[in-house]
Amino acid sequence: MQFSRGVLAISILFCGLVFAQPIAEPRATVESFNPTGTVKDVRQVAARFSEPMVAFGDPRLESPFEVRCAAKGHGRWADARNWLYDFDADLQAGLKCNFSTRSTLKALSGKEVSPASFDFSTGGPAVRESWPSEGEESVDEDQVFLLGLDAMADLASVREHAYCSTNALGERVPLQIIEGKEREQILAEQKGRASNFFMVLTKRARLGVLAVKDKRLDQAPLVLAARCARKLAAGSEVTIVWGAGIRTASGVATEADQSLPFKVREHFSAKASCQRVKPKAGCIPVTPITLTFAAPVETKLAAAIELRGADGKVLHPTFDAKEKTVSAVSFKGPFAARSEVIMSLPAGFHDDADRKLVNIASFPLKIRIDDDVPLIKFPSHFGILELNAQPTLPVSVRNVEATLKGVQAKVAGGAASSGDGKLARIDTSSDASIANWLNKVLTPPHEIDSDGGQGPRREGETALLFGKKDADVKASPLTLPVASGPRPLELMGIPLPSPGFYVVEFASKRLGQALLNANKPYYAYSSALVTNMAVHFKLGRESSLAWVTQLDSAKPVKHARINVLTCNGEALWNGTTDGDGIVRIAEKLPTDHYAKECTGLLIIARKEQDMSFTLTKWSNGIEPWQFNVGGGKIGPVVAHTVFDRPLFRAGETVSMKHFLRTHTGAGFEGVKDDAPSAQATLTHNGSGQEYKVPVAWRAGAGVSNWAIPKEAKLGSYSVTLSLAGINLESGSFRVEQYRVPLMKAVLKPPAKPVIRATSVDIDAQLSYLSGGAAAGAPVKLRSRLVAYPQQFADFDDFRFGGKAPKEGIEAVEPYSYDPESDDESGQEGAADVPAGIAGYPVRTRSITLD
Repeated sequence: MQFSRGVLAISILFCGLVFAQPIAEPRATVESFNPTGTVKDVRQVAARFSEPMVAFGDPRLESPFEVRCAAKGHGRWADARNWLYDFDADLQAGLKCNFSTRSTLKALSGKEVSPASFDFSTGGPAVRESWPSEGEESVDEDQVFLLGLDAMADLASVREHAYCSTNALGERVPLQIIEGKEREQILAEQKGRASNFFMVLTKRARLGVLAVKDKRLDQAPLVLAARCARKLAAGSEVTIVWGAGIRTASGVATEADQSLPFKVREHFSAKASCQRVKPKAGCIPVTPITLTFAAPVETKLAAAIELRGADGKVLHPTFDAKEKTVSAVSFKGPFAARSEVIMSLPAGFHDDADRKLVNIASFPLKIRIDDDVPLIKFPSHFGILELNAQPTLPVSVRNVEATLKGVQAKVAGGAASSGDGKLARIDTSSDASIANWLNKVLTPPHEIDSDGGQGPRREGETALLFGKKDADVKASPLTLPVASGPRPLELMGIPLPSPGFYVVEFASKRLGQALLNANKPYYAYSSALVTNMAVHFKLGRESSLAWVTQLDSAKPVKHARINVLTCNGEALWNGTTDGDGIVRIAEKLPTDHYAKECTGLLIIARKEQDMSFTLTKWSNGIEPWQFNVGGGKIGPVVAHTVFDRPLFRAGETVSMKHFLRTHTGAGFEGVKDDAPSAQATLTHNGSGQEYKVPVAWRAGAGVSNWAIPKEAKLGSYSVTLSLAGINLESGSFRVEQYRVPLMKAVLKPPAKPVIRATSVDIDAQLSYLSGGAAAGAPVKLRSRLVAYPQQFADFDDFRFGGKAPKEGIEAVEPYSYDPESDDESGQEGAADVPAGIAGYPVRTRSITLD
């Protein structure tokens, strides 16, 4: 028992000693560190600690890390827990950096920080830019590639790990590096095309192009010139593989392959083309013959190409002679019908890469010229002919039947004849008949007809008059004069001597065989209104105006009967013109009439035997924009909001009164038809945030108030009212932070223009708004001097200034920058060029003072 008590006492004593030990205080840690691993374009390092490390705002504390990196930078505390390290420039490839916490680092609470070390690398050299650009599908068979690197590469490692891969070969092709004078020559020649490699920001903050002799381009390959060691197959796919293991000068290597795919252009070939009626037909005589090349050809070689006609006459091609190379040439027609021409190339014909034609055996090339294409062509589907000017409907006819049959119909009274045809009569007492036939001629038959429900037919397949039995028309045959032998191109006139609305249609099987590729006729039609009256119409919201004038004298037509219809013939209004040829329609006409086959309104005018019409959709004429005159459609409803003041602070109340009015012939009147919305929408113009404000409407005016929230965004707010689904902007106000001014400052510049001055005298006056001068107050004057382009109100299309003009054509050179000569020639408007020298006239500048 004694032994047991002793053991128990010792155990209790030991437990007491254990609990008496102090608990270890946890250390502060680095919660996050960025970047780590391999990363490109590093400009900043960010670290976050688990608890506050510094008193916020104290800039004197030392860096928490020991930085081991070849690039210079500086650290700063963003807040109590976040530390940033900014490098002076983006890090190039080939750098390894280490950030380790200092051994003496402690948190603001006095806790120690657990030791930590972080590493990152910018990796080996990578291709950041290439010329030709990655994915280019027309590289040369012996293409030189310019590769822009993000760090200097060890050329031995490039030769070892970079190669070309092509689907035309089953093996790797080494990448051959170009050095020395050949590289310099390539860079000089390609600077214009590959300008991205040479673009720099000059010391005057302008973009410039490095001179090739810049020492930075003479260093190791920031711009690497290379080609595949073997000639590439035409049309093949090639990939430049920038392989893993390529090292920088510091020994940092790439970890993965980088692939740049390209496609080699096809073999150099030439292809002649022309317009044909059918795939296997010969060339149309009146169209040009074009020779297209698969690769650019020098203009002097292209100019030597010849086309010899059947009569032995030699033609030379046309192309843009200003260019050094061309990709196609053309020989203009017309050529003799049913003949053969021969196209020949000069000896030694080659492309820009000195490649010979793969199809040179096809030249001299024989090209068959087809017969003239059959043609029946009217100027348009509808036109107006003056009654007193020998009205004749022109039609061009070529290579069709010797005797061409047609059908002619007339929507008018009386009788007339044309050739062997007869003129059909249509009852003109029906305005609906005129509207019906006008819709037929203005809507091509192939768009409204279908063949057994199989969809729209092709143009020319559907007849307008042939075989039709309309109740209001009796079409009669019409025959054009007989020609001896094949019909050449002829311009014929169909006399239409009496007033009326005519419809003419011809059918030709030869034209159908050529254009429809079928043994059936092609139908060509036209229509004409023969009249001496011009109908004018102005459609308004409340009323409209129509007036009629004579075409031959422009005099008004008195007592002409006017009928207003919908475009499909529904009567709306009728009346008679007064002594000035005007009729006023004091009724509201539909402004948006739409039917299945037409749109708008039809206005018909009649006097004695003459008849004329117009459609409201015929509105394309002289446009205001053609004369630099503004225009736009303004709705009838006008909204306006009156504010108690235009500028507010957050927390204040905006009081608004809204007005809605309608434009009328007598001025303005209140909105009657539609009730305005019970809410106004207030929109912050910067963010689009909206607020809905209730509006109390009474007697055409609405009143609303908006208590601006304390957290409301600053800036401009627009007010929008809604009426019948249409949003109307009615006004705007601003919410800003400002102080009420107590003083007033006045600056008085010189009264006369300042010319070639080195200083300017300014009078300043400072006074209190309540009255009295502010004597002894400190004054700080700031100025800003900028170039000011001289302009004059009466010559807003002109620009004054710049270099003195020279006679002739002056080439615009690309911007250039030579750091050795410190010259920025080619950069327009260099700020440091003294006025009046170096070819520049005296400059005008503006000065801003505050």
